[in-house]
Amino acid sequence: MSLVRLLVSLFVVTAFALVPTPFAAAQAERSSVYAVNQAASTIGFTIYGSMIFKIKRDGLFKNFSGQLSYDPANPAAAHVDLTVYTNSVDMHDAGNNALMKSPDFFDVARFPTMHFASSSINLKPDGSLDMTGDMWIMGPDLQPDNAGVRARAAEAGVGVMGIRAVAAGSLADALDREVDAGQPAGRDYERAAGFRRLAAERGVSAAFLAHRYALSLPDVATVVLGVKNREELAECLEAEAAGPLPEDEMRAIEALR
Repeated sequence: MSLVRLLVSLFVVTAFALVPTPFAAAQAERSSVYAVNQAASTIGFTIYGSMIFKIKRDGLFKNFSGQLSYDPANPAAAHVDLTVYTNSVDMHDAGNNALMKSPDFFDVARFPTMHFASSSINLKPDGSLDMTGDMWIMGPDLQPDNAGVRARAAEAGVGVMGIRAVAAGSLADALDREVDAGQPAGRDYERAAGFRRLAAERGVSAAFLAHRYALSLPDVATVVLGVKNREELAECLEAEAAGPLPEDEMRAIEALR
């Protein structure tokens, strides 16, 4: 079964064993720099896909390197810098390995490395570190081009299906769960303050405006809903019934990026 024909999401998990680097000896006693011990560490990932049916595939990268700067007295100040060599991807299947290395996925010929740099780290009760940061899979200069993707899909006669219109609640009036401000959902919610103000100025909820915006994007054929009650479903239906947003409102939303 080919993974390329499915809508997929990638979830990466890391488990590091560390050894002090020579540079660590020159650091202050409380702070050290450690290199990732590849022989005792794992960088694994899971691909989830769904269309008519759901799939789950596990894989790993065999070749990687990195460093952790860590001060036991201040774990939150830790920093991780990690490089993964994409040609080392292993899905435990020769066909899937070839697919993952192809331009349809990691395109290893053009992008031989992936890079991760942490932006925040939380120390969990079990002593492990929960890292949040930026990950460059196809180079630091590659920028999102959603409009280009939609246009190319339209040229190929392929319908575009929108998902996560409210960005896991970040584009709603309020989060429906407790989220730490340092976590991605918490940061996204704070970043969306301007969007909520824009919705309030127009007398609608943020979720209503988010769904109407998603439905107004050129070449989007349908939007998948993630509602949890009838009230949210009714709000989505009202957004669809309202029709496409005027161009000036589309520009106002896009100016918030």
